[in-house]
Parts: sequence; C-alpha cells; structure tokens
Amino acid sequence: MQVLFRFKLKEILAEKGISQRGLMRMTGIDPKTMDNLCNRRVSHLNGKHAGILMQALGLKSVFDLVEVVVIYDPDETAPTEKELIAA
Repeated sequence: MQVLFRFKLKEILAEKGISQRGLMRMTGIDPKTMDNLCNRRVSHLNGKHAGILMQALGLKSVFDLVEVVVIYDPDETAPTEKELIAA
C-alpha cells in the first residue's frame, strides 16, 4: 500500500482567481517553495505553511488543501475502517 498526498493548491488558486505571485505576497512564502507547492514537487507540507495557506485562502480544513490518495497493491486487501483508525 502506498499513501500519497496530492496538493490542490494550483486548482484552488484558479478557482479563487489568485495568482501564485499574489499568494506569495499574501503569505510571505518564498518563491521557490510556492512554486514547488503549486507544481506538486513536494513530499510534505509543514504545519506552518499549511496554516498560513489555509488562512490566506479561507480554507477550513487541511483536506481542502491536500487530497490523500491510497494505492493498494493488487495482491493486497484493503484495510477495514477499524484497522485504519488503529493505525
């Protein structure tokens, strides 16, 4: 099983009509980090950036910013809800 995080920042900016540069100005996040976040070239999102982005974009949940994608091996059975909660 693989768990991937798909950042939805580029889509959110398009929906809200905000440019990447505009978001950089609003948040103070440096250009390289912002470019990496918008173009999904990151493996994690630190809590500080998540909070700043959520506040600037008016998001209520980190899941508005990040989609969790679970990919199962063909030979693997999906875990039950109880197993997921216990993990």
